[in-house]
Amino acid sequence: MILASNYVQSFLSYLQANRGYAKNTILAYGRDTMYFIVWLKGEGICKAADIKEIHIRNYIAHFHQFKFSHSTINRKIASLKHFTSYLYKIKIILVDPAKNFGWLKAAEPLPKAISETDISTLIQAPDVNSFIGVRDRAMLELLYATGLRISELIDLQYEDVDLTRMCVKVINGKGGKQRLVPFNPNCLHWVETYILQRKHKKLSLDLRCLFVSQKGTKITRQGFYHRLKKYVKQCNLSGDISAHNIRHSFATHLLDHGADIRSIQLLLGHSDISSTEIYTHVAVKKLGEMHKKHHPRG
Repeated sequence: MILASNYVQSFLSYLQANRGYAKNTILAYGRDTMYFIVWLKGEGICKAADIKEIHIRNYIAHFHQFKFSHSTINRKIASLKHFTSYLYKIKIILVDPAKNFGWLKAAEPLPKAISETDISTLIQAPDVNSFIGVRDRAMLELLYATGLRISELIDLQYEDVDLTRMCVKVINGKGGKQRLVPFNPNCLHWVETYILQRKHKKLSLDLRCLFVSQKGTKITRQGFYHRLKKYVKQCNLSGDISAHNIRHSFATHLLDHGADIRSIQLLLGHSDISSTEIYTHVAVKKLGEMHKKHHPRG
């Protein structure tokens, strides 16, 4: 019987001689490999030749029970992949069972929401004495009132905006899905004002896209990005604020004021509730910071 544990020492010697790893790295790989072998024994696997892909999958899955960090899990996966690759190289096993397994992706950072005060300041920044200022005010109002993606905002057509029912119809949302998103009376005022001014200026009324440039052409993502940066700088707001931050703020502020996660999912157009649940983590983090700051024993 060829035990997997028989090859740990030769594996570590191989790493030292052929990979040039530091002593501490080799020691960590040794601990990780022995951890894997102990786990295998718990599964009734002792022979190296009996290690299958399903065992690798189950081994990686069990990490999550112990809440290991991403870096720890990825190191253990690296140790495992090196070990099975070594066993394959010296012909102890005929197939490398860990060959097709990759590393975990780094956890995405929690979205950064803009405060309600800063959002209000930003939305009011455009000079509404000019047509472009009114357009920008309408776009910012609509962006924050609906949480649309920037691509959805600039792709809006005249017929997508229902001024009577105060809602927008997103035709080509992410994944090709459609949804209706309501907006508030304040947003309605600025969208109506923009439409009236556009008609007055006779800017390509045959062009069905809602938001246009001074020349009457469809506004681009880059064009809106530059306008937004201008207002962020004008308001002396800190941080790298983007249209995506405004979308995050829309969802976070709704949650802060008592909206349920399912409703927010529908408004954002998330097909998977897990995409929306990140906002609950933002709210919990915010509550934790508040508790620590204000509780007498925080």
